[in-house]
Amino acid sequence: MGDGFKLGRDGVKDEVKRFVQAIETNYTDTIRALKDKNDKLTRQLRSLTSSKAAEVSEKSEMEHLFIECIEEVRKEVMRRRFRNEVAQKRTGRLALRS
Repeated sequence: MGDGFKLGRDGVKDEVKRFVQAIETNYTDTIRALKDKNDKLTRQLRSLTSSKAAEVSEKSEMEHLFIECIEEVRKEVMRRRFRNEVAQKRTGRLALRS
């Protein structure tokens, strides 16, 4: 055999072991980084979901207030119409009596 680079049986085992450890470390680091990124995105999603829910709730409150205002105006219009009708009937009766 030549004088090139020779590894004994133990040397090959050690080299393979270091290689496998390097790959495992790389995978472990990649998994950790992806978990961290996933956690960050999950927190962002919760935050966005929460703010969207608050926005929808606020819109709902505003819509409710708007509907209440419309109802109040409608009732006031009905009251005025009734008062006008009563007033017209009274003036009509008064005119008939004269």
